Amino acid sequence: MAALLVGFTITSCTPEDGEPGPVGPVGSVGPGGPQGPAGPRGPAGPQGPAGNDGATGPAGPAVIISDTVITVRQADFSATAGAAGTNFRIRHKDTLTVPAITNDVFNNGIAMVYFSSTIFSIDANEWTAMPKTELGVNIGYSMAVGAIRLDINYLNGTPTTLAIGDFDFKIVVIPPSALRHDVNLNDYEEVKSVYGVQEFDLK
Repeated sequence: MAALLVGFTITSCTPEDGEPGPVGPVGSVGPGGPQGPAGPRGPAGPQGPAGNDGATGPAGPAVIISDTVITVRQADFSATAGAAGTNFRIRHKDTLTVPAITNDVFNNGIAMVYFSSTIFSIDANEWTAMPKTELGVNIGYSMAVGAIRLDINYLNGTPTTLAIGDFDFKIVVIPPSALRHDVNLNDYEEVKSVYGVQEFDLK
């Protein structure tokens, strides 16, 4: 008897694929690797702006006759008269010994002379810088090594000397290392304040 064979295929049923799940948490950082070699040096940056000027430093040493008045009487001046056109030039001269005026001071420093006079000063307590012309009288000086040479002169119609009275003087000797350009040398009190006071012998 012939067998009747019926063929059939069995297939299994599979579900459809679902949506992707959420991203999992970040894992921990792994250990750092070894430091790499230093890179090449970069180019120099541009130059920065200039800084502000610093404050002016204190003045160097000055030599001054400290409140010591050098009095020259009228009789102490040597008076001469020389022809000056139709008039006469009368000169009253005297020399003060000032050891502080060295060769260095003479060539590169300054020696200032200030006077007070009962005739030519408005205020007897005021010290006036020389040279100065008052009432037609020239009150001047010149500096030499170790000395100040006073020269008070005026014109007169005759060779007769006029009464110039007595003079009081103070001298400030400033060496080149102490010179400053921000000091009014015509103001004795300012000079005294800036440079301080030191005494030296005149003789």
